[in-house]
Amino acid sequence: MLNQTAWPIRLLLAVSGAVTVIMGAGAAHGFSRFLGEAQLSWIETGVFYQIIHLVAALVVIDKRQTTALLWILGGWLFAGSLYCLAFFGSKLFGPITPIGGFILIIAWLSLALPTKRSVNE
Repeated sequence: MLNQTAWPIRLLLAVSGAVTVIMGAGAAHGFSRFLGEAQLSWIETGVFYQIIHLVAALVVIDKRQTTALLWILGGWLFAGSLYCLAFFGSKLFGPITPIGGFILIIAWLSLALPTKRSVNE
């Protein structure tokens, strides 16, 4: 499955997964030393959304690469903006969260579109 996927996309998936696990572990075990409950909640929400969409991307990457890339990008924008809000508190990151969410929605809706292969069958 993943062997047919270009190396840069595999690297992006690998780094995304690693960051998601690091953020989840940090929120569960170490970040509470310097972050409040609200900030930890933002990280937990980001981790949840990011991991769900990474798994979804892995499932479809070979047949629906655009959908998978949208899930990865949307996950980074959505979760990444929540991570940045938690650590830096800047309101600058707040507007990025709904943009990421919108991209995630578009990716889900793109599943309704036919693939090149399904059109030819």
